[in-house]
Amino acid sequence: MENSKYYSSEDLIRRWSIRPFDLLQKVRECEIPFNSDGVCDIAPLMRMDELETLYFAEKDVADFEEQHPDLKPQKSPYISKDGEIPPYLEADHKYFSEELSIAVETWLAMYGPAGNLKTKTGPKKPIMDYLEKHHKNLSKSAMERIATIVNPQKQGGAPIIG
Repeated sequence: MENSKYYSSEDLIRRWSIRPFDLLQKVRECEIPFNSDGVCDIAPLMRMDELETLYFAEKDVADFEEQHPDLKPQKSPYISKDGEIPPYLEADHKYFSEELSIAVETWLAMYGPAGNLKTKTGPKKPIMDYLEKHHKNLSKSAMERIATIVNPQKQGGAPIIG
């Protein structure tokens, strides 16, 4: 539904990096209205094979993401004060690197303006947890590479406490 006022179920699954079942649970529990009317009387009875027939209004998705910031895509921190995206994070750039983009996103989530990393065990575990939650499609080796880049304490050391 490119250039639409609605998201499909598939759009939201990609946008939020969640499993189809997780989206179905949100629909069943009436956490997010679908088909723009917000009717929840049939939601608890929804089946997995019906998920692909649902559409979600942009406004409802935006409202839901405000209430669930962990699902909100991390694109805005990439944009400069002038409104420009750095070329190395531009998905259409000839030399775009998805792993670099994910590393920057993860760094911002951990240490950026909205970051809230507080740990007594060191930063690697929360970094890996974030990657497993938001980027399930990455291989274990890609997650390890990204964690190495994002982790400021490569040799271990004192934990970070915010």
